[in-house]
Amino acid sequence: TKYIQERRIEEAMRMLTYTDLTIQQISHLVGIDDLSWFSKLFKSITNMSPTKYRSDVHKSKKEAI
Repeated sequence: TKYIQERRIEEAMRMLTYTDLTIQQISHLVGIDDLSWFSKLFKSITNMSPTKYRSDVHKSKKEAI
C-alpha cells in the first residue's frame, strides 16, 4: 500500500543521509529487492533519484560547516 511504500522511502532517506551503505543495500534493507523499482518509487515520492538525494544532502552538510 501507499503508506508502507512511503514509510520504506522515509527509512531509505534516513539511511542515505546517515550511512554509507550502497543504494542497493538500502533497497534490500527497506524490503525492496528490485533496485530499479526502488529507484522509481523513490523518485515518485521525492522527485529525485536516490543518488541525487544523497548528493544533495551531503552537499548541504558541507555548506553548513
